[in-house]
Amino acid sequence: MACVMLQHVRTSPPPPPRSCSPTAHAFDPQFPRVLVSVIPLQPIQLPEQSKVWDMLEGLLDSLEQLSVLIEIPDLSTWDVVGTLRIWQPRPNQSLAYVRSAFQSAIYENGIILNKYLQKHAVDCFLMEALQIPYDSFISSFQTRWIGPDSLPVRHIERTITELLVGRIKSHWYNPPRRRRYCMKSLFDWHELYATLTDVQKHLSPVQPGTDVVTRLRSVVLMRRLETISDIVLSGFQLSLYSVNERPSAYWYLARVLEQHLTCLDEIIEALPNSMSRFEFQFRARYLTALQALSLALFAVTVKTMGSSWERLR
Repeated sequence: MACVMLQHVRTSPPPPPRSCSPTAHAFDPQFPRVLVSVIPLQPIQLPEQSKVWDMLEGLLDSLEQLSVLIEIPDLSTWDVVGTLRIWQPRPNQSLAYVRSAFQSAIYENGIILNKYLQKHAVDCFLMEALQIPYDSFISSFQTRWIGPDSLPVRHIERTITELLVGRIKSHWYNPPRRRRYCMKSLFDWHELYATLTDVQKHLSPVQPGTDVVTRLRSVVLMRRLETISDIVLSGFQLSLYSVNERPSAYWYLARVLEQHLTCLDEIIEALPNSMSRFEFQFRARYLTALQALSLALFAVTVKTMGSSWERLR
């Protein structure tokens, strides 16, 4: 309804207020004069009316998208939408209020999507990547555990929840903040991978191809490599690399994507025919194209380097 009314206002704009109208007093462009500051503050310049309508339309579209997403329990859908928002941003849909609303909807006060407990994140993680229900995953762990200490299931669950929810929320951070978050989360992904490696040493052996922990380790490693790729690509987005650093960044990205594709092949091989398998196959094709593009850009930019290749090595 609000979008329809906005379109009506834009097609039939009201006449401008008269000079004697009290409308001009609704906003004081000189309000910085009441602030305590040692720095001279400039009067606030009101934007053009068309830009105001564009921003309001972007706000309404974003809130409509949030109202649709909040009814979708699958966190992978949120991940896809957030990724598209980062790399294909739409004008006037990155307002601070909107980004804060999305972050609060994803996780606030221990509740996911305003209705689910934290266990929901682990459920989505296991079903998307392994096609294994949560109860079967826990049962497999407890049945095979032969370690001297207690099984660190709660620690693994908590870490997966924090990393998955944090990653999805970071899609609605501003680019510098998201890059900082990705860099900090790398250690947590590595710690989770090391924990699963240690747990696997204290599990009874099973037939090849049926080890859930081995598959889970591949998924965690895939997420870690995905985070590394995001960090490298965000450097281009924020223009952080100098001319001589760009060839190295392209080369490093290609090497990371090669390992990423190896993990995807292992995950796809163990998945049954399902939407998850189709999704991972699409990711593999996309990353293959991205790797080829990275190698091509490396070959082009390496010729423009100002320093010698031997010195950079």
